[in-house]
Amino acid sequence: DVPALDTESEEVVDDRADAPLQDEGQITSTGRSPEPIMFTDFGIAPLGPGELITNVQLRLSLGATLDASSHPQQLVIEYSEGGDWTEAGTIVLDGEVSNALNGGYFLFALPLYSKESLDTVSVRVRHEGNWNDDDTLFIDALWLEIDTEIFDRSLLDKRLAPEEFDERLKMPEMHELL
Repeated sequence: DVPALDTESEEVVDDRADAPLQDEGQITSTGRSPEPIMFTDFGIAPLGPGELITNVQLRLSLGATLDASSHPQQLVIEYSEGGDWTEAGTIVLDGEVSNALNGGYFLFALPLYSKESLDTVSVRVRHEGNWNDDDTLFIDALWLEIDTEIFDRSLLDKRLAPEEFDERLKMPEMHELL
């Protein structure tokens, strides 16, 4: 819907002038929650030989100022590997919320242990509760921190070294069922 051009006066006539202006994501009616925000494309570089993913943490940097007298509000953090959504956790929004007040970035553990899972994972941040026109919330950044470990023969030997066992434990004999 493009404004019409009045060719005689070269003045732009906007027949949409009476329509309320809205920015993307702007909330215009009290009580309506913002639309969920989706994050995708968390792919990582190829893993080296024997390299395994040992830990995946979702980190979130945000700030919010909300009407504390309104009904409880929260952000729900969910993830999906292409199917159903699984809740990773929630952040209660009560008055002012920030990384500083939280003591650091918000942290959620994700049980993803393969490169394929990380290549397909999506994260959704969803608001629950009554949104007021004076409420403000922004997400500065969302990222995954991934720990890996190279599994080689020396690591295997350290994990299976019988001398590491307590003397009270008896090593099984070959004919014993475990």
